[in-house]
Amino acid sequence: MSLSLTKSLVKLSTSTNALSALSNNLNKFNFSTTTPNHFLFGKKSKNFEFKKVQIPNASWKKGIIQKIPTGKTNSYEPKEMNNMLRFALGTLPSSTNLISTVSADGVANTAPFAFCHCVCPNPPTICITVHKKPDGSLKDTQVNIEATKEFGVSVVSDWFFESAISTNANLPPEEDEFEKIGLTKMPSSVIKAPLVAQSAVSFECKVVDSKQFCDENGNETSIAYYGQVVKVHANEDIYDNKTGEINYEKFNLITRVDGHYSKVNNIIEVEMN
Repeated sequence: MSLSLTKSLVKLSTSTNALSALSNNLNKFNFSTTTPNHFLFGKKSKNFEFKKVQIPNASWKKGIIQKIPTGKTNSYEPKEMNNMLRFALGTLPSSTNLISTVSADGVANTAPFAFCHCVCPNPPTICITVHKKPDGSLKDTQVNIEATKEFGVSVVSDWFFESAISTNANLPPEEDEFEKIGLTKMPSSVIKAPLVAQSAVSFECKVVDSKQFCDENGNETSIAYYGQVVKVHANEDIYDNKTGEINYEKFNLITRVDGHYSKVNNIIEVEMN
């Protein structure tokens, strides 16, 4: 898979003035902050070319040993790694997703998460991992999930990339990220938390299990929530349920690779024998 890399934006200031300035800058990208941008599905992004490419080694046959990397392979204990989080994101890329929750008081929250994966198709289960803040306090996402036992997952595409990653701003719990950043709420069918209307694919999830993780000193560092999917939302321009096919040319998926964001622009078609 060939990926076109996009530089990661700097960490956002928490002030309202900074968010206002950010909003003004994002207007240059010509995307709506008040209505869904689904009208962009039929348009290709500037300088973006989608290709279906052949497999890298078309002549390979079963039993033939393929290339082994040259050079020495070094082995490390996890604690020896310069930055384990960065290494994991750089070598195990995943789609960029917005996790939406709602507080016990009804305040909506949404934030970007790279640690978000489908871990089981039957029953369909999505796992998200929420890390503690640097000072050891809990993120709003964890507080809200603990209170409601549910969350929404909205997959990020390039037409709302700027607003999606801007939700990383550290706002007070009583402030609504949707309203501050300019994302549109789409009412959920089952859960209380809203979904992101700009997203072509979203999932509603009910928490069925959780797992806490601690460092070698016994201090909790993060928690993984396993949410069973109770409703799937997919735009008809992106997904055809009759055939089960996904239109990746229109999906324009954004993935997270190390400190960068990447856009999938090549799909390798493989026929398995």
